[in-house]
Amino acid sequence: MTNNKITDLDYLRDISTGDNQMVIEMIEVFLEGYREALSDMRELNQEGNWEELRARAHKFKPNLAYMGISKGTEKILQLEEQAKNNEPPVDIGSTISELSSICEEASGELQQELKNLNVT
Repeated sequence: MTNNKITDLDYLRDISTGDNQMVIEMIEVFLEGYREALSDMRELNQEGNWEELRARAHKFKPNLAYMGISKGTEKILQLEEQAKNNEPPVDIGSTISELSSICEEASGELQQELKNLNVT
């Protein structure tokens, strides 16, 4: 694993206690759900529904932690705080965009990891 990676699956591997199938399933859950979560957050931002946005961000946070996406975790914490404080939507929209970019990059890494796990 290089330092340039967005993801770090050490925590996921640790809690899975060597069960590669669990690692595969958790990665698949992330890959299947992150775009919808981000879409929900964008929509809630447009609606100005800060409490639901904060709740949705909070719900998404463990997914980032399991995948070891520390940059994403930083952004989701920032997003939660912005929504909690009802900061202007421009700031929140920017944070969601940054989080989306991080997740897209992580997605590529995770898809490659899935290929590697399915080969073994």
